[in-house]
Amino acid sequence: MPKQFTSILFLSFIISVSCTKEKQITAVDEAPFQAILDQKSKSLQVKRPGNEVGYGLYIKGEHLDLYVTTGLPDANQENIHFRGASSTKTFIAAAILKLQQLGKLHIDDRLVDSIPGTNETYLPNTPAYAVPYKEVITIRQLLNHRAGVFDVTSTPILSTVDAPYAGENYVSYLQGVKGQTHTFTFEEMIAVVSKHKLSYFVPNTAFHYSNTGYNLLAVIIKRVSGKPLHQFLQEEFHTLDMKDTFFPPYSLDNVSSAVSEGNIVTTPKDLSTWVYHLCASQKVLNEQYLQEMIAIIPTEEQYVIYGSGGASPVYISTMRYHPGTKKTYMVFSKHLGDDDFKQQADDMEAIINAAIKEVEVNSL
Repeated sequence: MPKQFTSILFLSFIISVSCTKEKQITAVDEAPFQAILDQKSKSLQVKRPGNEVGYGLYIKGEHLDLYVTTGLPDANQENIHFRGASSTKTFIAAAILKLQQLGKLHIDDRLVDSIPGTNETYLPNTPAYAVPYKEVITIRQLLNHRAGVFDVTSTPILSTVDAPYAGENYVSYLQGVKGQTHTFTFEEMIAVVSKHKLSYFVPNTAFHYSNTGYNLLAVIIKRVSGKPLHQFLQEEFHTLDMKDTFFPPYSLDNVSSAVSEGNIVTTPKDLSTWVYHLCASQKVLNEQYLQEMIAIIPTEEQYVIYGSGGASPVYISTMRYHPGTKKTYMVFSKHLGDDDFKQQADDMEAIINAAIKEVEVNSL
């Protein structure tokens, strides 16, 4: 399985800032956006001759909903369902900040601290949850991938470990033993880290993407809210008119090992709607906690944008919110280039940057 995107909503990209006041839009010339997609789709079409491969671009603002495609089948429009993969993490992060906004947790608390108003700790006090450095890891560090939590879904288990899966990917190993339909649990995944004392580094000394860290966040959401993860997410964010988005516990594409970090089923329209309301309308978080979520980290991107991406064995998507134009830009493809994943990701980022520029030039 290809590695999932490593940009999440807690990472923001900054080089230049532009300010464009959004206006009422009655009609939009789609041709410039179509040209952007046509140009970037050529490389995909060369690699997959005779196949319908390309990109879809969804741009959403208060007065703008625009979707254009090139190379994709007619059925692959703005309401096509696909697995959003790591885009799920934006919902997990928003859920944690929502619980803080409600006064039910504090993201600078340690994992061994008590949930406000209770005698229960954020994580169970059991051997399965005895991850290394548990006594000093904070919720914020989990959110920012700075807790050093070993990721059992993407890093092979150390060869020095005394276990039959030593040197192997734990998920692949267990599916080989118990079958592809084996349903993983959070406790099962986390227990591997705890049992073998696996860690990347001392907390808050470095950055390492960790899906297992987001497993811990999902456990925290359930313990604090008193609801199963999928129920809390559906109920808390149901007012956003995202009727085609859900978090299935299981399907023919078994992602039970990625429930908290890669399980979302959504559409280009819904994913754009989510990011817009998360970053622009304050229907998800108020301004204080939104700022907690989008703490700025300088990189070499062309614009100040906030966003995430996701990749599954078939689909790949990238979503960004650009505060200068007050719009969401979402790029989607039904083809994932295993042989040149980075180039495809770069092309999708380039589509977004070109679309932002076009919106700025035309004051849309």
